[in-house]
This record gives sequence, structure tokens and C-alpha cells, in this order.
Amino acid sequence: MAGSSKVWLVQRRGWDVAEGWPPDGLGFFAATENPTAVPLRAFGKRKDAEVHRAELERDARREASPFRYGFEVAHVTSLDESTLRQRITRLGLEPPEQPAGERLPCDTLTPWREWWNHTAGGLTDGQREAIWDLLDRLSFYQVVEAPADLED
Repeated sequence: MAGSSKVWLVQRRGWDVAEGWPPDGLGFFAATENPTAVPLRAFGKRKDAEVHRAELERDARREASPFRYGFEVAHVTSLDESTLRQRITRLGLEPPEQPAGERLPCDTLTPWREWWNHTAGGLTDGQREAIWDLLDRLSFYQVVEAPADLED
């Protein structure tokens, strides 16, 4: 008997390396569309898939530099930069200095990348987790619904 139902896939999001920019030489990654995502595991229940995704996300966040993903602040958080700075300060940290004058949008993460490289080693687990929570547009894994064709 053939039937059709759905499964919930946990996928690793695809990221492209953007070489040659920004000029700080650190490079960054740009999100690619879903076709480049890599399915890792299927679940019958969305709740179980979300639990697994959250575990994978926590592991990835221990190693990654969040400000290397995208090239402007709006790529990683829904907060404006001023609010992001205020929230970082509330965590007992000093955010990067805000460059004088106007910047191009493509330059807005450069000070944050440098800041992370100098700050990350001294962060407590709580501070690291809180920073990642502020970066609500950045994720390494996603859960997607997919059809499951079942055959007996």
C-alpha cells in the first residue's frame, strides 16, 4: 500500500565563501538558498526535529565567529546597530568603537568581526549565548517540512 505523509528534515544551511571582501582580510560567508542546504536527519514530529536542530546550533555556536556571516549588521540581527551596542553593553562588554563618519552598508560588520576576534576568548558561556541570541537572523541549521512517500 502506497501512502504519502510528511517528515521534518533538519538541514545544515549552505554558506558561500565571499573572498576578497571585506578589506579586513578576514572574509565572510554569504547565505545560499535552500537547494544547497544539506539534509542531515528526518523526524516524524516537528518538535523532535526542532530539539535536534537546537542541539546542533548550540554546538556550531561554540566554534563559529558570528560576525563572519553576512556583510552588514542587518544580515545577522533584526536589531539596529545602536540597540545591538546597548544590549552588548548590558552584558558587561564594551562593543567595538563606532567608526567616525558615514560607512557604506557593506562595512557595518567589519568592526564587529575584529571585536569578536579580540573578545570571544574572554566571554563567559552566558555572555556568548546572549550575544548569539541577539543575532536572531543567523542560524546554521533549519527545519523544513518534506513529503515522505511510504511504500509497503
